[in-house]
Amino acid sequence: MPSFALPKDTFPFFNLKTLDGPEDPWGAAGQAALEDPDAPDLCPFWHQWIGVTKIMHNFMEKLPMLVLDQVGVGKTMQAIGAIAMYEWLRLYYDSHHEYMRGLQDTVCARADKPLKSGIHVVVCTNGLVDQWIAELHRCLKSTKFVVLPYTGTCLEKNRKPFWDTVKNLQDTRPGLTVIVITTYIAVAADVAQSFTIRPGGTKETLGMIPKRGGIPASTLFAHNIATVMADEVYNVRKPGVRQTALYQLLSRCELKIGMTTVPIVTESMVRCRAPGARLFDIERSG
Repeated sequence: MPSFALPKDTFPFFNLKTLDGPEDPWGAAGQAALEDPDAPDLCPFWHQWIGVTKIMHNFMEKLPMLVLDQVGVGKTMQAIGAIAMYEWLRLYYDSHHEYMRGLQDTVCARADKPLKSGIHVVVCTNGLVDQWIAELHRCLKSTKFVVLPYTGTCLEKNRKPFWDTVKNLQDTRPGLTVIVITTYIAVAADVAQSFTIRPGGTKETLGMIPKRGGIPASTLFAHNIATVMADEVYNVRKPGVRQTALYQLLSRCELKIGMTTVPIVTESMVRCRAPGARLFDIERSG
C-alpha cells in the first residue's frame, strides 16, 4: 500500500485533542477545552490507520470499497479520515502538480490526475444524523470544515436557503470545505419531487429527467460532489427511489464508500449479486 508521508502522526485536519465532557468541540467552550494541554489526545487506533490507508489505496487505484466492520470498531472515524485524506491529497496536488513520491511510486490509476473539488456528502438514516455531526465535530478542525444537515422534504422554502447558506460560506470563508449530512429519505425526496426516473432495470440505465414544476437546481444533484459516504447502506439493497437517488449521487462523486454492519449479500463478496453492492462497483465475478 502507498506511503502518504503525513506531516504528523494523525490524519490531516484532525483535532489533536478530544473532550471528556458534553461540550461541542466546535463551540466556544469546546474550542477552549481543546486548547488545554491536559485534554486527552485524539488518537486513531492502529486498525483505523490501516483502514483509511486501504481506503485511499483502493480509491487511488480505482478499486471498489465497502466497509463492513462490526459495531464499535470505528467505521465512522475511518470514513471521516478518508474525507480528510481526500482533501489533503487534493490540496497537495493543486500545490505541487503531483502527488508525493511514495504515492506516485505505488499507485497508477490516479497518479497524474488532480482530485475534484466539491462538497462531501454523508448519507445515513434519520436516527444517525446527530451522531454523525457530533463525530465530525469531534474529529475535524472547525477552521477547515463546516457541517450542514440536509434533511426534510424537497421544497423551495427548504432547499434554496440551504444552498444560499453554502454559497455565502464559500464566498466569505475561502478554503472552507463543506460536509453535507443527509438521509436516504431526503435524497429520495429530491428525486421524487424534482425528477422523473428514466426506465431501466440496471444501474447503467438508471437516470433522471428534470420534472416540470420541480426544483432540480436546488437539489444535491446540481452541485459538485467530491465524496459520498453511504452509512447503513443495506437500506438501498432493494431497487427503488432510494437506490436510484444514491446511485445518482455516487455517479457524480470521485470517492464513494458504502458502510454497513448488516450483510447486504448472501454470498462471498467476490460473487455478490446484491444491488446495494453493485452500486459500489462490486459485481458478481463467477
